[in-house]
Amino acid sequence: MSIGIIEMALGAEKESVSLPVPEAQVMTLREVFARYDGGCFFKAGDLVTPRKGYNHSNEGIPHIVLEVGTPPCGPVTPASLRETHSTAFGRRLDMRIAGHDRDGDVSAWWVESWCFEPWTGEGPANG
Repeated sequence: MSIGIIEMALGAEKESVSLPVPEAQVMTLREVFARYDGGCFFKAGDLVTPRKGYNHSNEGIPHIVLEVGTPPCGPVTPASLRETHSTAFGRRLDMRIAGHDRDGDVSAWWVESWCFEPWTGEGPANG
């Protein structure tokens, strides 16, 4: 049975991912807390890349830190209860980076520093 375009867009045919054992999940979550609680340890001029498995694309691709600190803040009160379930709500955007997009253009944006690691010069596995 084939599924329609709407169902595909809604994730009806989404592949399931097996989670690591609970002990490994706890270890990862404690690492996330330590990185988040420690604040941004990068400085302007550092080369960084998104950490694998932290819900960012372009893992292994270099980005440069433009500045760290307090970015322009959005509303701290959700417009609706549904908004609180979004991963965008409540982000602590504490690092501004620049990098190349798919078309080769350079863009800059704010990110959460705890989702990044130093770039080692090694590109992505498929690049």
